[in-house]
Amino acid sequence: MVTCASGVTLAALVGALVEASLALFPGQIGNAAVIQLGVISCATWLFCAALTYSGFASRGAGARPHWIAVHVVAAQLATAPAVAAFAHAAVGSPGAFTLLADAILVALILSVFNAWVLLVEILR
Repeated sequence: MVTCASGVTLAALVGALVEASLALFPGQIGNAAVIQLGVISCATWLFCAALTYSGFASRGAGARPHWIAVHVVAAQLATAPAVAAFAHAAVGSPGAFTLLADAILVALILSVFNAWVLLVEILR
């Protein structure tokens, strides 16, 4: 379970970093930036969902239901808001990139919290 959680943490951090970096490229054309955001956010979400699923599938019936819920919710909270920001940007919503900024902050906060929990697990 530690490898699953650490993979999700690392993937969410890298996804947030790449999404935040998109705004730094000068001369981005509107649709190109939206497509790039969609590819990165959806790939990050899919990767985190697959890691979470594989982590619990490998444990079989020994996984505790409340731990499954906590890990699934944490992985979704770290990645799904960026997918929502992409959906808003795709339809031309003016607040899409504000939502993306919020999504990046949530991903960073959850990843730091998850990293702290993993450090406690490793030291135990």
